[in-house]
Amino acid sequence: MGSEEEMKFAMIGDYWDEYIVSKVIELIHEYQELFPTNVLEMKGILGNMGFTRIPLKPEVKLVKKIPKILKPKYKEKVKEELD
Repeated sequence: MGSEEEMKFAMIGDYWDEYIVSKVIELIHEYQELFPTNVLEMKGILGNMGFTRIPLKPEVKLVKKIPKILKPKYKEKVKEELD
């Protein structure tokens, strides 16, 4: 997050209170065998993800949606986060 000049790291505590953070940490410790400890253990990172094909019906038209419009009070916050 942020820019190359000014890196911004998000921490779980930025979004959750101490109680929720402690519960998440408990769950991670309890089920630690489910979480990889290094990049080599992560499936798909080294190219073994493969391809996924999504069959489309030829008679069906693709749907285009108009982007969701943000309320002005959120627009500036989103712009800051994206920048």
